Amino acid sequence: MIAARRLALVALNLAFLGAVYAAWTYDGADVQVDAAPPVRRQAPDHVTTLADNTSGVDVSRSLFRSPPPAPVPAVEPSPEPTSQVPNFRLAGVVWSDSEKVAILQMTDDGGHRRLRVGETIGDWTLNDLSARTARVGAGDHQVELTLKAAGAQ
Repeated sequence: MIAARRLALVALNLAFLGAVYAAWTYDGADVQVDAAPPVRRQAPDHVTTLADNTSGVDVSRSLFRSPPPAPVPAVEPSPEPTSQVPNFRLAGVVWSDSEKVAILQMTDDGGHRRLRVGETIGDWTLNDLSARTARVGAGDHQVELTLKAAGAQ
């Protein structure tokens, strides 16, 4: 049984090698192929090619170079705050190795805003943040907000 299987595999390999050899050595002398002339397509009239560039556009510049950075707008000094009391309270603090974020609850609409140190909301800037307090300032006026205990209003 094993000998018959080996014999069949040897015959199959020989047939395969014969087909590869025939394909490799075939020169195609009896086959006629009419080669079509190469097609050169013209660009439409509304497209300017590099060869036709007479418009003075600089085509040597890389298309993938990043544009120059946008100018930074001048920061205007903020006016004195309209209120000496901020219109928000400290609702939470997110504290990790990579970032510190104060979660502020707005008293006018009840919505929440996230603020990192140095960011502003209205006239108020978050100057300092700890695990339970946030210090905000508007002009020369500073206010320390304390995180309320759970359940306290």
